[in-house]
Amino acid sequence: MIPLPGVVYRPGPEQESILSLLRDYTTVRIGLGVPFDPPKMERDVARSLALQSQLWQHAVAITQEAPQSLPAYCFVASLNEMNNIHERRLTVLRNHVPPEMMIILIAVRMVAMGFTGYHAGVVGTHRRIINLIMSVTIAVLIMLVVDLDRPSRGLIIVPVQPLIDAAQAIPS
Repeated sequence: MIPLPGVVYRPGPEQESILSLLRDYTTVRIGLGVPFDPPKMERDVARSLALQSQLWQHAVAITQEAPQSLPAYCFVASLNEMNNIHERRLTVLRNHVPPEMMIILIAVRMVAMGFTGYHAGVVGTHRRIINLIMSVTIAVLIMLVVDLDRPSRGLIIVPVQPLIDAAQAIPS
């Protein structure tokens, strides 16, 4: 809901309960996985699932009161999308590149560098700058894969600013 200038929004008692749950939910989700602490993450996931369950209880009550209501439909659709986003984010935080793939990446790098060194020895040329650039490029690509595999830590961190913005937009 986008507040209109000069209009004061006063939610009803049922809406206030829902807004309070949404505020709690966004607070939990903003801190999910940061800092990296598996027990904290599991507590946060359990808390967010409990809050989702409470929100769904409100949705059921609202749709029973007014099954053909457009606001009720929009609320249920929003909860569905919230659940989908929740599952996607958990999937990203929990699933990682298998260690076997990391070993294969490092083995491919070692083989490529071995062939480069062998070729340089056979031909008798020593292109140190080119070999250094290739070695650094492959190392950076491997580090990029590792960093992208861990979205809540490392150099590339998935921002939660949209969630912070949503939390701030919830009327108090």
